[in-house]
Amino acid sequence: MTFAEDENDMKMKNNYPDLLKRIQEDNDSQAFREFYDVFFDRLYAFSISFLKNRDDAQAVVSDVFVNVWRH
Repeated sequence: MTFAEDENDMKMKNNYPDLLKRIQEDNDSQAFREFYDVFFDRLYAFSISFLKNRDDAQAVVSDVFVNVWRH
């Protein structure tokens, strides 16, 4: 990852409340994709480290993103 990618990632993470608003109020699939792209890897890594099971971690992460989209 380059510095520019790191900087863009930080901007996106700081912008996540706006992304969530666009997802929830406008059903904005592009905002959901951006949210997913920023948070999937970190959430999955955290879930694996906490649960110690890849299948369970995948299920938890999937549930999180389904709930973000639905609510």
